[in-house]
Amino acid sequence: TTYPGLILGSGNAHELPRIEGQAILGFHVDHTSGLPVIAGSSIKGVLRSAFKHHEYISELTNLPQEQVKSLEKKIFNNGDIFFDATIEKEDSFGKILGDDFLAPHGADSLKNPIPLRLIKVLPNVTFRFDFELSDGILSKSEKSKLFQNILADLGLGAKTNVGYGKFETFTKFQSEEEKEDEKFATILNSDNPRALKNFIDSNPNHPRISELEEQIFLIEKNKEAEKFT
Repeated sequence: TTYPGLILGSGNAHELPRIEGQAILGFHVDHTSGLPVIAGSSIKGVLRSAFKHHEYISELTNLPQEQVKSLEKKIFNNGDIFFDATIEKEDSFGKILGDDFLAPHGADSLKNPIPLRLIKVLPNVTFRFDFELSDGILSKSEKSKLFQNILADLGLGAKTNVGYGKFETFTKFQSEEEKEDEKFATILNSDNPRALKNFIDSNPNHPRISELEEQIFLIEKNKEAEKFT
């Protein structure tokens, strides 16, 4: 989250009597953990609202506009699941929640603002977003990237028009295949033949063993050349 923070569940009734200084807006927390969560239905709603703007989605996906409507149906009516976003890390002071205030004015906008207290998620709190996606017009990875871009642009929660509900960075989604490819690339770029041989011994049926063997050959050949020099 970025400054000024994130407001969740502002429309929830909290049924408190009139108490001086109480929070005037409702707030949404998970009933099990007691921690703030961003409801999956809210995430889905924001994402779907973006599809009203076909040119915007077309620009993000490089798809022709006539395919955007089909993409919308595939995403929102075809089994993709949107889970609640949960807190993964507090801010740098170990805090999650804080106070904020609205100051509506009376008839004279220059006199006597009345500060009204509300509760918000503080800036620099990290949320984890989870989806269960399927491949289709877009791959799972492409869908995840699309969702990241939409949420970064539109934000979540209340009062996004004045800066609340924005997020600084979305970490790239990686499928299991992509994680394996990244792990393999790291090993392949190693200049330690022992590490390469250990990987081969542990994964004798890996489809790219030949690349590792070639890398070992080149490393050992270069070492021999250095000795000769």
